[in-house]
Amino acid sequence: MRRTVKADALVEMKKTAESRERVLPVLSGMAANMRQKLGESLASVQKYDVPVENVTTGSREALQAYSQGVRTRSTTGDCKTAIQQIERAIGFDPNFAMAYAQLSSCHSNLGEPAAENASKAYELRQRVSQRERFRIEYSYAYFTTENLEAAALSWKRGCKLTRGTMPLPTTLPMCIPT
Repeated sequence: MRRTVKADALVEMKKTAESRERVLPVLSGMAANMRQKLGESLASVQKYDVPVENVTTGSREALQAYSQGVRTRSTTGDCKTAIQQIERAIGFDPNFAMAYAQLSSCHSNLGEPAAENASKAYELRQRVSQRERFRIEYSYAYFTTENLEAAALSWKRGCKLTRGTMPLPTTLPMCIPT
């Protein structure tokens, strides 16, 4: 049995985020890396790691529930479970605009009405980052006003702002005239 008398660091990490919007994703990546360095298996890290989404909310619990919902949807396609997790996020932060936008998309994927949630996200869009605003304006144009041209324009502007890093929604091809 070995005793450590000194308070030595087990793991040390240092990273720099390119912008304020990138702080949470950088921290999320560092946490996963640290868990591996401390001996957690890669399979376990991948299974239980929920990357923190880059969205605006003042509630850590809301962000966590939202991130779980987004991950569930993107990894399994299970919109019903994702909806439950995202609704839990809204329970923690009723003004969480991106949660409403994500709900509108999930409901649409299930063939359910999406306009109400897209409208709520649109009402709350002043509280979000510019990147989120483009995503919300896309949802509003697509699901509420059904203005496909405006939806495509919102997405195009968002992609230009983020240098093409915004993931494309599955509905975007329907917005582009052939």
